[in-house]
Amino acid sequence: MYMAAALAAVSCGTTTKVAENIRRTVTPTSAQADSILAALTSPEGAYRTCVLGENEDSRIYGFIPSRDSAQVKVVSLVPVKGEWTLNSLVAYPDGDENGFSFQKFEEDTVGVIEMAGVKYLTYSAIRQRDNQVQKSVNIFRPDQDNFQQLYFTGKRLPDGKLEGSSNETLAQGLENPQMRWAVAKLHSDSELVFISEADIMTDQAIEWWISKNPNALTGTSRITFGKIDAGSSLVEGYQKAKKENLDSYRAATFNIRGYTVVVSCRKSDGSYSLVWAEPVCKNKSTDRYLSSIYQASGNTLSMFYYKGKTTFKNNLSLANGSLQKR
Repeated sequence: MYMAAALAAVSCGTTTKVAENIRRTVTPTSAQADSILAALTSPEGAYRTCVLGENEDSRIYGFIPSRDSAQVKVVSLVPVKGEWTLNSLVAYPDGDENGFSFQKFEEDTVGVIEMAGVKYLTYSAIRQRDNQVQKSVNIFRPDQDNFQQLYFTGKRLPDGKLEGSSNETLAQGLENPQMRWAVAKLHSDSELVFISEADIMTDQAIEWWISKNPNALTGTSRITFGKIDAGSSLVEGYQKAKKENLDSYRAATFNIRGYTVVVSCRKSDGSYSLVWAEPVCKNKSTDRYLSSIYQASGNTLSMFYYKGKTTFKNNLSLANGSLQKR
């Protein structure tokens, strides 16, 4: 997202000397730039530097992300009378404020890119919150002190890839070359698996249902249903599936996003609810799997199961959520 204004500024426009035995006529190496930044700012945690310009015109930029808040400090160091000095230290918003903690920089992603005659500094970083991972592409324009960002948020899959979506539909300035570059870079990342907003809503609905019904497969006698947004792929799945007709509801069972679900639709107002969810059966010869659903009576739905060579059924009231295991 385009960030036009800094949240905070420290020592902006002032200079602070750094003791460093590097001749000012020589462009500093990456290691020397790191040493200079560390000597001046004593950064906590991870940081990266980038050198812009050459020889006596070189300037060092440093990126110091906050570990516990969505901010990054951008530091610039310039030569004054033969000594490195702190020119500015500004904190910018760096992602959303939804509890994502900085984990690390992506390897070999800090550098300089030039587009339409303008030089930009860029880096990629990873933040995490519980089982959610956020990968960002960050772009800083030194001559205008503008910081822009695009990020992807998702879950880690068993194969190591991340499945989720980016904030590009909400980002500003996507018509600009640097943001088009950021979009292309994000979509070229082979680790990222982009899914639709409809599937994201489905994942969220299933996660919510499981959190409210942790004992659904073991010992509970009542189920809490979850309302389903009309844009969720659960609704599309319901519409394509075979329906079971009850007095006040229709219901359908189908597999989606790794789960076997039962979705109901209230006849009176057309509202949808997620009434059941369990992992898709991986072995029908030995494990339980939901074979079919049918009306037991009134608004009570029977869920008929096989487990190996045995059968059983659960009766679930779509009116009040009561569950009877038989």
